[in-house]
Amino acid sequence: MARPYDRRRWRRIREEQLHREPLCRLHQEQGEIVEAREVDHIQPLAEGGAFDDPQNLRSLCSACHGRVTRAWQSGQPEPTAKVKGVDAETGLPVGDHWWNISQ
Repeated sequence: MARPYDRRRWRRIREEQLHREPLCRLHQEQGEIVEAREVDHIQPLAEGGAFDDPQNLRSLCSACHGRVTRAWQSGQPEPTAKVKGVDAETGLPVGDHWWNISQ
């Protein structure tokens, strides 16, 4: 029996998702424009996620899809994009950014 991703149905779902959302969602959230090439299930199928529900799909670049998949497989939290000049814990600017200058 063919795997679900080898079927014509998945190819159609994938094509529709990439048409709807052509940019990597994780990069877009950081203000970056990167072409998406992969379709990711937000809630993995192994955890009961819907195979073909557009609400459970997001477009990602290959690098982000790989990071998300490796994190899930290892049981780690999903990685967040690193933004230059921003503290990863607080999300606040670091260094001599005007935000940090005392009045």
